[in-house]
Amino acid sequence: MIKLFRNIRQKLLAEGKTSNYLKYAIGEIVLVVIGILIALQVNNWNEDRKSKIIQDAYLNDLMQELNTNMKDYKHNIDEYDIRLSKFDAFFSVVNNDNATADDIKKAGDSVIKYVGVIYIKTDVIEEFKRSGHFSQLNKEIKDRLIAFYGNLSNDLERIQNDLNESLKLRSEWYSAIDYAFYKGKLKKESSLVKGWETDKNSIEFMKSTNFFMFRYEMIERTREIFKQQIHLSQDLINELKTYLDK
Repeated sequence: MIKLFRNIRQKLLAEGKTSNYLKYAIGEIVLVVIGILIALQVNNWNEDRKSKIIQDAYLNDLMQELNTNMKDYKHNIDEYDIRLSKFDAFFSVVNNDNATADDIKKAGDSVIKYVGVIYIKTDVIEEFKRSGHFSQLNKEIKDRLIAFYGNLSNDLERIQNDLNESLKLRSEWYSAIDYAFYKGKLKKESSLVKGWETDKNSIEFMKSTNFFMFRYEMIERTREIFKQQIHLSQDLINELKTYLDK
C-alpha cells in the first residue's frame, strides 16, 4: 500500500501536475489520520472489553465474599443469642435473694467466656481498588460499592470502639481482684479480696457486673449491626447480579 502511494506521487510529480499532487498528498494524510483514529478506537474498544471482563470477575468475587460474610454474620448472631441468654441467667441469679453462693459462682463462670468478634472479609474490594479497574466501573455501581463499604467501615469502627472500651473495663475489674489466683497461678487467694465472686456487696463483684453489663450491651449492638449488614449485603448482591446480567 505504501509502495502504491509512492508510485502515484512520483507519477504526478513527473507529469508536472503539482496541484493534483498537493490534493493527493492532503488526501493521503487524511486517510492516514483516519486510519490512526480507527486503530486507536479499536485499541480502546479492546482495552475496554478486557477491563470489563476483569471488572466482572472482581464483581463475581465480591458476591462470593459477601455471601461468606453473611454466613459468618448468621453464625455469630446465633452465638450471640446464646451468650445473651447466659447473661440474662446470671443477672436473674444475682437478683434472686434465695440464690446460694454456689449458684452465683456457677452463673458468673458461665459468662466469663471471652466474646470475640469475627473479622469481616474485605480483601476483594481492596484488591479491586488497587488494580485500577475499580475506577473504570459504571458510575452507579461504583458509587453503590463506595457507599456500602463506607457504611461497613463505620460499623466495624463502632465495634472496635466497643472492644477497646470493653478491654478498659476488664482491666479495671482485673486490677481489683487477685488476678493471678483467679487464673490458677496462685494456690491461695489474697485475704483482701477473698470471696468477692459471691459477695454481691463487694466492689470487686460490682466491677465484674459492670463489665458483664457492658459486654451484654456490646453483644446486642454488634448483633444488630450484623443483622443490618445481612440485609444490606443481600441487597447489594441482587444489584450486582442485575448489573452483570445486562
